[in-house]
Amino acid sequence: MANNSKLFIGFSGGFLGSNGVGKTTAANYLVKKYKFHLCNLLHPVEESAKKLCKWNGAKDKNGLSILNQTCISGRKINENYWLNISLASMPTGANRGVLDNVFFENEAKFIRELNKGILIHIEREGFMSNFIDIIYDHNITNRGSINDFEKKIDDLINKLYNTNNVKK
Repeated sequence: MANNSKLFIGFSGGFLGSNGVGKTTAANYLVKKYKFHLCNLLHPVEESAKKLCKWNGAKDKNGLSILNQTCISGRKINENYWLNISLASMPTGANRGVLDNVFFENEAKFIRELNKGILIHIEREGFMSNFIDIIYDHNITNRGSINDFEKKIDDLINKLYNTNNVKK
């Protein structure tokens, strides 16, 4: 991948705060292998829940309820409240960014408005899908080993860079 290429990817899948679908694994893989900058959209929600609600980090039924209520509270202030906090971690002028945990239409719209913004939905058997309708550019099914999953990510990145969708 050429260093001057611009590409911004948003990963979605599962339910707000859910573990195990592969969004964070995929995002971290792009950071490690392709030098993307990570913007985890759920991180400020989790940190606020820990401070304000004394959330212990457990993503059980009670923990997910706390995360959802914390998220809703921030979004009542401004639809982009958590997005803006998350984006503050991105270096100015970053030419590759990965936004983890895309769950809301405004987040999807933000990615789509970026030059070369792409939305990827990760599906995994046994995990509920998002609670909103977002049209994704690509789907990845996470089934099998971590190496299989990483190969699917590599294949998609290579496909994107070998088509007219993204210039090298």
